[in-house]
Amino acid sequence: MNDCVVSSAPSAGAGRSDRQEGGTIAVWALANGSRAIDLRAAVTRNRVIAAAALALSAALVITLPPTPVTVIAAAIATLALAVDRRLGPLPAALLVALTLPWGRGADTLTFEIAGLPLRPHDAVIAIGMLGTLPVLVRRRPTLSPTLVLLAILLALGVVAVVVGVLRDNALRDVFRDIRWWLFYGVAILALFGGTTRPKLLRGLLIGMTLFSILVVVAALLPAFPGGLKDQELLYDRGTLRMQFGNSAFLLPAIAYVAWAVLTRRRLVDAGLLGLLIGAVILSLTRTSIGASALVLGLVCLSTWWSSRRAGHLPRRIVGDVARLAVIASIAFVVGLAVDIAGTPPPAQVATSDGSGEAPIDRIFFQDDRSDIGSLAVGRFPSYRAAAAVIVANPVFGAGMGSLTVVEYAYSSARADTIGQSPGVDNAYLTVGLKTGIPGMIVLGLLVLASLLVAIRRGGPVARWYVPAWIGLIILSMTQAYAVSLYGPFAFALMLVYPCLQRGSSVERPVAPARTGSA
Repeated sequence: MNDCVVSSAPSAGAGRSDRQEGGTIAVWALANGSRAIDLRAAVTRNRVIAAAALALSAALVITLPPTPVTVIAAAIATLALAVDRRLGPLPAALLVALTLPWGRGADTLTFEIAGLPLRPHDAVIAIGMLGTLPVLVRRRPTLSPTLVLLAILLALGVVAVVVGVLRDNALRDVFRDIRWWLFYGVAILALFGGTTRPKLLRGLLIGMTLFSILVVVAALLPAFPGGLKDQELLYDRGTLRMQFGNSAFLLPAIAYVAWAVLTRRRLVDAGLLGLLIGAVILSLTRTSIGASALVLGLVCLSTWWSSRRAGHLPRRIVGDVARLAVIASIAFVVGLAVDIAGTPPPAQVATSDGSGEAPIDRIFFQDDRSDIGSLAVGRFPSYRAAAAVIVANPVFGAGMGSLTVVEYAYSSARADTIGQSPGVDNAYLTVGLKTGIPGMIVLGLLVLASLLVAIRRGGPVARWYVPAWIGLIILSMTQAYAVSLYGPFAFALMLVYPCLQRGSSVERPVAPARTGSA
């Protein structure tokens, strides 16, 4: 199946798909009359319901602490989008999950049911996965290294549950790890034929566009008590860092849209790319900013390589660099301006130590709290602590629900157990903490397999996916998005994205009906 050939969002991918859908309905209308009109009305109604429910969810996230209404609205949006032929259950869940922030400041307040926290993403992803389960009966995937590695990873998770229970790890911590580990199973559903590349790409682009708009709006609005901005200011001690678990997936969206800018040169693509880069700048996360710049450069290289035999290549190289440099520079300035304009005076922020960091000082390592030396007393010690647990439990790990020492988890806004965390800002060390060295090896091979599939496939997929893959892997070694909360759901879908092509799964043969003898 060819890759999605459209680039802008929220209507990304709509052009050709909508024309095909419209043509199908028109032909049907000639034969079926009013039934085609009813179908078009139903599609429109579902999209209106989805847009209204998703807008309500976003508004509640920005202005209020978590409530059951937010969960219900997000679930309604997912259900309405899941029946849309341009999406389906998994892409619909991806779209809604990526729109609503999770992690960091978005996760400091929760409401609980039976002692377990419930968030909109729990309902959204459950609907997406449950809606796709029938493919396990209807279809079967082609055996591949990716499928085998995924099965092994899930099996190691089962062993880790047993180990965690035997080690008497807290059940709430066990449940938390089971949840994010189980989300890697969505990749198996995708390989069984649960979705297609164009639909996944559409969900990614629309979701990250809406997320970018949401964080900009939240940054500029006042800090509502218990709302998103208020909690993010509290989490980062007065610094307005609009970084959440979703932010990592800005990189594949940036890679695809940058490729579209260089190949199609449409103004709408340039505007979307600026919005996505602006959201990265607004996160004030230096690794993400550097990875984004690297992704842009790699997209340029892959585009030039694919057209190296064409004439006027030197002129094109200069034009491409200038075009992306202008977009990125404008986005950098606008992102900083939004952060500065949205940051309230220190006296208005209930922080642990007064004022926050100036955005320029933070980005360029000029603040004592976030300079190069701060790594020696923060992230690196946590890596050594996790590695010590892995060395002590190399074969099975410490099991689901295991914790490790993280000294910068200084308050209840950072961790339930003060001074300890269920993982560190490194996907491979966190997996090793739960399942030992075998889990680290399997995850590493799974990540490598996705790269090899993309390179072997070549074409437009490789030109933007390989740069995106490199960016995501860099973040997986410096952030926790791939091994915490809901990041594994989107990360697993991105890993199997290049595998979803024609022939990757087939319909199961239907057994012939038995007929009795006369």
